[in-house]
Amino acid sequence: MPVNLGLVGSGIIARFHIRALQGSDGRIATVCDVIEPAGRALANELGARYEPDYAKLLADPDIQAVLLATPNHTHFDLAKAAIEAGKDVFCEKPMTTNPQDSAELVRLVREHPQQIFQVGYMKRYNPAFRMVKEFLPQLGDLMAAHIRVIVGSRPRQAVAAASWHGDPAKAGGGILFHSGSHLMDVTRMLFGDPVRVDSRIIADPAEPRRELSTMTLLEVEDGPPVYFSTLYTSIPKVGHTQQGWEETVEIIGSEGRVFLSSPNWEGTFPCIVTVQIGEESQTRTIYPPEDSQWALEFRAFVDSLQTRRQLHPDVVDGYKVDETLAAIVESAAERAPVTLHWRI
Repeated sequence: MPVNLGLVGSGIIARFHIRALQGSDGRIATVCDVIEPAGRALANELGARYEPDYAKLLADPDIQAVLLATPNHTHFDLAKAAIEAGKDVFCEKPMTTNPQDSAELVRLVREHPQQIFQVGYMKRYNPAFRMVKEFLPQLGDLMAAHIRVIVGSRPRQAVAAASWHGDPAKAGGGILFHSGSHLMDVTRMLFGDPVRVDSRIIADPAEPRRELSTMTLLEVEDGPPVYFSTLYTSIPKVGHTQQGWEETVEIIGSEGRVFLSSPNWEGTFPCIVTVQIGEESQTRTIYPPEDSQWALEFRAFVDSLQTRRQLHPDVVDGYKVDETLAAIVESAAERAPVTLHWRI
């Protein structure tokens, strides 16, 4: 039986959600957006109902779950209201713009354990990133990891003026929050929780809360030292497909090495994984399956709605990313290591 979903927001990321749901048991029954022309147009396109009032959407007994595809600063209030209304939630990343709000969502979800709450870190479902994790046991003792994203950017003024993404009050920050949050979730997936961070940040002179470059040494709970970096650059056509995006994961152990290159955040072009294990004299290049990370993510979400089995990334995963990002910012401000103290 189809699962009726309420889509909140009608921007770019909402379009990825819509395409990802095709072929699944999930159905967008209602579109909610405070910008009526955009919301109504998308609802008409989908054959769905348009509802401008979020409270009325939550009161609709036919809606089982809400998909929050809205600016970052709205996530907390929208998710809180949905949990209290008894709805399941898919919340885009980052879960909130500060760890205090994220910890509060953890508390609320724990008070409603019957409800499903998933965070939109779709790279957990990307076949290439999963392949890296599968190779870890073959690498021997893990010695070092380097996890990095470089994003080709327009001039700072254009980024700031383009949308809410350029406003740290709405986005939470700059490159660290937009792109680094994904890779922090990947870091936790691979190695477990961060224990301590030591960071340096170069910020936009016009807006100190907007990071342009970050470099962090992470100590993790069960893994090697991790060098974690995020960077905006004006270099054109970075990445192995020259799309202005280069996301890499490199892990070296006593018995081998694995390296992943991802060419765009959308996951619409293939990643490359290279690996050398043991006494292999040559590096092998592997092209992982091109299964859509979005379709796999939403297939898992809809399955969890039907089976009532909570999957990752859940509300705790979302919180721990947000807490770690805040620690990175704090460490850079103090120019000293910061130990993670979980609030949950």
